[in-house]
Amino acid sequence: MRGHRRGQQGAILVLTAFLLPFIILFTGFAVDAGNAYMHHSKLQNSADAAVLAGAHKYAENKSKPDTQAKVEEYMKLNQGDTPYKVDPPVYTEKDKTHTKITVHASQELPTFFLGAAYKLLSKAFNDESLDKWDIRVTASALISEDSNKDDSTGLFDYAMIGGYNGYPSDKHSNVGGAEWNEPIYDSLIFNKNDIYIKGKVHANGPVYLPVMDSKNGTYPVYVEQFTCAASHDRELWSNYKDNYADHYKTGHYGIDEEDAIEIGHKHDDLIVSGPEDNPTKTWRFYARLGTFDPKNPSAKHEDYTAEGSHTDIVDTTMRDVNPLTAPIRDLINQYSKMSLADREKNHIYLETDGNYTALWTKRHNPPIKTYQLNPSHDKSIYPGITSTDFQFSNTNESWRVWDSVYKIIIVDGNLNVNIPAEVKPSDPNDHVLLISLHGDIHLQNGSDFYGYVYAPQGTVWLDGTDGSTIYGSIIGSCIKQTSKINIVHKKFGGTDSGAGNKPSNKGTPKIYLVSDDA
Repeated sequence: MRGHRRGQQGAILVLTAFLLPFIILFTGFAVDAGNAYMHHSKLQNSADAAVLAGAHKYAENKSKPDTQAKVEEYMKLNQGDTPYKVDPPVYTEKDKTHTKITVHASQELPTFFLGAAYKLLSKAFNDESLDKWDIRVTASALISEDSNKDDSTGLFDYAMIGGYNGYPSDKHSNVGGAEWNEPIYDSLIFNKNDIYIKGKVHANGPVYLPVMDSKNGTYPVYVEQFTCAASHDRELWSNYKDNYADHYKTGHYGIDEEDAIEIGHKHDDLIVSGPEDNPTKTWRFYARLGTFDPKNPSAKHEDYTAEGSHTDIVDTTMRDVNPLTAPIRDLINQYSKMSLADREKNHIYLETDGNYTALWTKRHNPPIKTYQLNPSHDKSIYPGITSTDFQFSNTNESWRVWDSVYKIIIVDGNLNVNIPAEVKPSDPNDHVLLISLHGDIHLQNGSDFYGYVYAPQGTVWLDGTDGSTIYGSIIGSCIKQTSKINIVHKKFGGTDSGAGNKPSNKGTPKIYLVSDDA
């Protein structure tokens, strides 16, 4: 028996010795393959961001050298010190209105185990290509100059974007607040009823609306187009009411009686709680946005649901790798190179530390600055606002504050804006650009407002005169509407935002990622 046992042990040792190279080979392959997958994903994301940024630059000036420079800039931003190679962009004109830009990138990735494992199997095996893998990716973006196409990815192609991404909270203090000193719990907040929004609206996070009696088929806010990042209604709508009876018509309580469901309640959630043998059931009615067709206002309105409106998150941040905000970064860099006197002459005010992505808090040191923008005596220049808080080229002439009317205001801090009722644009493309890179924007418009408002880290308050209209685009981490103000999306002509714009003869180009064979 002892001899038999020793024989078995010897056989196992022989088998182990035979299998060891294969074990090493498969282990090495798994490690190297996992490492290659990680680097391939990073390289693909870098190429996607680079080709989108390059496409925006090409659509701007049709310069291939500038486009290549922008592609290389974004590849470097994403890849960092990781070695890579990127080929010059390839341009394919599909027709007069469609141009595809393709970027090819590659990377040589050393193998840690695979080459050595192969060489263990045979000393004669000496293929140096096994010491590294060649990773290749392709990214393509399509530029469409068809102004009728409605699938653009431009940031200001939306009437409204709430950038905050989170889940509904039981704390609804933001219904009365959500200013600089308070946390943000919702991406969009509506505190008034009978509001109409013409254009696209997107919410990365929860939406708060007042709960109305939906038996008459009305909604607090009507939206022409709506998308959201949430995939379920419980992640999207912050305000709700639990009431079993509201779900059914009087005298009907059968769970299968679909014809008994009241208007506005067909998408209610059945909430079940308690023990399995004796559960408690009720229906949850969410306060929702309603559909709206501006071409046919009398058409029947329907619920917007998370499932039917789900799409990807829209990145509203000022990250260097975000192509959607690349035009804003380029604009700020352009203005920063101007002299203070030239900026004043062109109605531009700029005050920033240049660190766009840093997260400021209420404890920021130095304390965050608040600019109070008030009406000036010169109401002939839209929007007719100025501020004593601004820094001027000649600080000894404090009276000049009344002669410096601003159309473009870009600051790190908060903006409290009081648009006078007496001013209006003299040109269809005349508008204002308000940007708070780290703070809030409180917009109090005494009449219709024309322009872009952007607060990527803060709350935008829409607190103007009831019955007025905002024409343009509103982007913020949170947007809070406290007045009965309708919103109409508008893209203003020209390549810039602010003074000196000229109407554009073409529609705004649409840029989006496509497959290489598209």
